[in-house]
Amino acid sequence: MSTNQAPAPMANLHEAKKETAAARRRHPAGKRAPAKAPAKAAPAKPAAKAPAKPSTKITWKTAGEKDKNGDAPATGTLGDKTYEIARSGDGKFTATVKVGKGKPTVLAENVSGKTYWAACVKHSKGVAA
Repeated sequence: MSTNQAPAPMANLHEAKKETAAARRRHPAGKRAPAKAPAKAAPAKPAAKAPAKPSTKITWKTAGEKDKNGDAPATGTLGDKTYEIARSGDGKFTATVKVGKGKPTVLAENVSGKTYWAACVKHSKGVAA
């Protein structure tokens, strides 16, 4: 025998939609987490400049022909100092330094090879230190 069941009472469709929407709003899965603002980076400060060290690099200009070893007379400047490498008659060199308009001071005399150049560089580093 078949039993007739009473149909379920019809709910108000509008009320059902309101309840479903309210349930969605209450449910945590239906909510998005509020977006966090990205952390602001601190403004970059310019690095503190170190006090300028005096330069010890001599700017050289050759003043004549190179010999068979590749050596040539030259004039170098560093600040108010003028370094001069002059060739002697026997193929040797003399290195002098002149500060400002003062008298030249001999750094190396009658030397060959790169000894004259090393004397000028050593003097420039000694003065700057």
